[in-house]
Parts: sequence; structure tokens; C-alpha cells
Amino acid sequence: MRKKKKDITVSLARWTGRACSILMVLLMLAFVFDEGMPKLIKLTSPEIILFLAFFIMLGGYIVSWWKEITGAILIISGTVLFWSVNSVATGHLWMGWFIFVFPLSTLPLLFCWWKEK
Repeated sequence: MRKKKKDITVSLARWTGRACSILMVLLMLAFVFDEGMPKLIKLTSPEIILFLAFFIMLGGYIVSWWKEITGAILIISGTVLFWSVNSVATGHLWMGWFIFVFPLSTLPLLFCWWKEK
């Protein structure tokens, strides 16, 4: 049986996705350490869901090292949950440009999945 030749674009996209995941995890951890862990008992229901969405995204970045599509789905799902709950809780749809960084960082992961399916 012949080995399948690796596509350089897939390797480049995979490592770009992994670099994005490292940067995003470091950024998220910096946010957690800077703000400190909240006291879960004192959080409101929307804040608990936002906290959960944050960790769904964080988990997606970690999982994406082994399973690109699963990680991308977790990141996008966490982002949508975070944006939805925040929009309902605050009454504002616009959260700033930074919320788009999370789903955009999944593009290399989705490309790898698409090329290898």
C-alpha cells in the first residue's frame, strides 16, 4: 500500500491553527489570572452560562490539537452561546470586534478537516 503524500497546505494550516490555539489559550488564561476566578456562588445565572461558554471555547482550543473539527465546533458553539447570552443579558448585540477572533481562529482547523475528509 502506498503512503498518501502529505499536502503542505494542510500541514501549514494545521500548525497555523495550533499556533492560534496556543495564543488564544494564553490570552484566555491571562484574562482569568488578571481578573481572578470569580466566586461561583455570587454569580448570576447569565454569568454562570457565560463562564461555561468561556470554558467550552477554552476546551475547544485544547481539543483542536487532536481533533480539528471537534475543537472548531466547540469553539464556535461556545462563541455563539457567549454572544447570545451576553446579548440577552445586556440588551446589546455588538460586543466589539474581538468576539470575531474566536470563530475566525477556527478557519485553519476547518480547512484541515475539509481537505482531509
